[in-house]
Amino acid sequence: MSEKENILEKERENVLESEKERFVRWLVSERGISKRIAIMYARHIVRMLRKLNTMIPTKQQCEDYRDDMLMAGKKNGYALQVVKSIRHYGRFIGKDLKVKYPKREKQKLPTFLSETELKQMLFARRSIKEKLVIMLSGACGLRPNEVARLKISDVNMDICTMSVPTTKTDSRWEIPVSNDVVGTVKAYIQYERPRNNDYDELLLDQYNEPYNNMNCRGIRQIVKSVGKRAGIEKRVYPTMLRHSYATLLMKNGCPLPYVQRLMRHRNIQSTLIYAHVVEDGLKEIYDRFAPLQLTSPMKDQAPFEPEQRLPSQNRLNREYGQPLSDFDKTKIADHRYGLKNGYS
Repeated sequence: MSEKENILEKERENVLESEKERFVRWLVSERGISKRIAIMYARHIVRMLRKLNTMIPTKQQCEDYRDDMLMAGKKNGYALQVVKSIRHYGRFIGKDLKVKYPKREKQKLPTFLSETELKQMLFARRSIKEKLVIMLSGACGLRPNEVARLKISDVNMDICTMSVPTTKTDSRWEIPVSNDVVGTVKAYIQYERPRNNDYDELLLDQYNEPYNNMNCRGIRQIVKSVGKRAGIEKRVYPTMLRHSYATLLMKNGCPLPYVQRLMRHRNIQSTLIYAHVVEDGLKEIYDRFAPLQLTSPMKDQAPFEPEQRLPSQNRLNREYGQPLSDFDKTKIADHRYGLKNGYS
């Protein structure tokens, strides 16, 4: 590549970088999207503009770009993010870029750990920081980037609450936390967290700097190493601890609206995926709450035993060899028609 081509390439990259910054500011200020998600959308757009070699793509070019991604083996979830970015960029430049979304893949059931496996991870940790990461993910349901972004001022240690920054917007959710979580936070700040720094983030890496909240590689590595040390055969990652938190809430009988609130889901459809855990005890739940159970015995009711029928007159004659008296005939008739002692 000649010197002239190098200069032109650098100028193109400078223009793309300037457009990226403008697009990020527009997404945050006008669309109310968090800076983290806005940067991700802008990266998708810059990658597309660089490949299409244009700043104002057409709708057909964007559709071809989407199809090329799917043909190259990209997952539908990734293509869905790119299409969302393209639609936002169309609004940003004032063009109709309403590209059709790719077909959604069938949602898989989340994998989770049992309560024993979670306790085994706590048993296998080697530092307070590792315990804190497990507690924030498995006992509070925080996402990996939320763990990395959590600040000391977000934890109210007096009333045991936590203000969690959301992923897609800059809003916050107030959730309750246990005394064990607050105690772990206090122990980490007192014994392991470096003191001479100007960061407000709760968790700091080995270089005394906050963890990267874009890829959360350090948080993932902590959970992965503790899972291996605990002897868990399946691959353990922070989102699995979040799934385990919601699953155990459902198993322990927590109502669905409260699970939605603790998981910070705006749509309850996102919470319903954890309802699969109730299938194990579905029969017991049905026996307890189903209406019109007319034939099922109550808990304290004795099982039904049919009344013994009296022998017929001919059978008694054959057994005893003598006819019945009038008193015996009356007694048999009373029992046969449901009368007691001759009275109705």
